[in-house]
Amino acid sequence: MNENKITIPKNAMNYGAITGIILFLVFIVGSMTGNPDSMAIKIAGWVVITLGIFVGSKNFRDKQMEGFMTYGEAFYSGFLISFFCSVIVAFTTFLYIKFVDSSMIDLVMEKAEQQMMDSGKSDEQIEQAKHMMQMFSNPTAIAIFTVITYTVIGAILSLITASFLKKEKPGNGSFDNFIQQNQ
Repeated sequence: MNENKITIPKNAMNYGAITGIILFLVFIVGSMTGNPDSMAIKIAGWVVITLGIFVGSKNFRDKQMEGFMTYGEAFYSGFLISFFCSVIVAFTTFLYIKFVDSSMIDLVMEKAEQQMMDSGKSDEQIEQAKHMMQMFSNPTAIAIFTVITYTVIGAILSLITASFLKKEKPGNGSFDNFIQQNQ
C-alpha cells in the first residue's frame, strides 16, 4: 500500500481549511463595506463553498482514487470539506466578533428592526423579535449556528456536486455485471 496516500478526511481538512479561510475573507470584505449580509456577499459565499467542495473532491478523485469515485465517496468528501470549512469560518468569525468588531451585531440588529418596521409589524412584535435576536446574537451562538448552517448547506451542495464527480470503475456497475452474466 502506498504510504503517501491521502485519505478522504485528510483531503477534506486541507480543502475545508482553504475554503474556510476564503469564506472568512469574503465575510471581512462584507464587514468592511458595511454590508455583511448583502446579496453579493451571499452569492460569493455560495460560489466559494461550491467550488471548494467540487475542486477538493475532484482533486481527491483524480490524484488519490485513480480517477474513479463512487457517489457516496464524492458526497462524503464534500460533506467533510463543508464541515471543516464551517469550523474554520465559525472560529475566525467568533474571534473577529469577540475581539475586533462587535459592532457588526448591532448593525445586523438595526437592519432587521428596520425591515420589521417597513413590513408593518407592531411595536410589540418588533420588541419580541428583538428579544429573541439578542439571545442568539453573541459570538458563541453565531459560531454554533455558523457550523450548523455551513454543514447543512454543504451537505446539500455535496449531494449535487457528487452527481457530477462520481465516476465508477468499469465493470463495477450493476448493469455491467448483469450484461456480463447474461451473455
